[in-house]
Amino acid sequence: MRTAGAGFPDVMMAAGHFPLLGEPPFGLAEEAAGEVVAVPPGSRFAVGDQVTGITGFLEGWGGYAEYAYLREGSAIRIPAGMTDEEAGGFPIGFRTAYAGLVERAPVESRSAGHGAAHSLIVMDITIHTSFLPHDDPDASLAFYRDALGFEVRSDVGQGKMRWITVGPVGQPGTSILLAPPAADPGVTEDERRTIVEMMAKGTYGWILLATRDLDGTFEKVQAGDAEVVQEPTEQPYGIRDCAFRDPAGNLVRIQELR
Repeated sequence: MRTAGAGFPDVMMAAGHFPLLGEPPFGLAEEAAGEVVAVPPGSRFAVGDQVTGITGFLEGWGGYAEYAYLREGSAIRIPAGMTDEEAGGFPIGFRTAYAGLVERAPVESRSAGHGAAHSLIVMDITIHTSFLPHDDPDASLAFYRDALGFEVRSDVGQGKMRWITVGPVGQPGTSILLAPPAADPGVTEDERRTIVEMMAKGTYGWILLATRDLDGTFEKVQAGDAEVVQEPTEQPYGIRDCAFRDPAGNLVRIQELR
């Protein structure tokens, strides 16, 4: 590796808050650039190629190292004229911009042979409901209703097979659905076991909330015997937040609005 990018996920990983990673040690830097030293049979690359791409950071092979491996599907040869510094931070920035401007907007290229760009399409869509799993509906209900102060909007089903919708008072358009995680008939037994294991480790579900009174909110939630993961803390990436685990093991981070 010659250069590697540094993005917000890397800051989260270094702070131990990135939900997709297990226990350290693991490799930071999800994008990097360098010279190919080994390839699998049938690869479209050859030893000596100058490439950039997404690293195997989830498996411990991030770009902050002498050697790393790149995911071939994300890798490209470094274009002529692009510096190592530019290449090391290119893959994710480019893919994010392309997804937003071309796939979602969409904005057409203005390069030769194309007409004027399409006008921006504005869709009247809101984020209405987020999903979090539960394994004890009464305990989860008590946490979100009594500790966080959410109102209960619906509660259907029986036993452990209950679908409970909660949300902040005065914000009827924003809800959280607390649901049994493996109720979908398309989930296999192996997948169910994986879900149960991840929930037990606290790596399956998480959500980010926000408040203007972080200290007051922390004290209220803590007084409800919630599991504290992190007390109110100034983070190196410019926010102040705290964190709890709900009864199902979901990570609930609360950020201070400034």
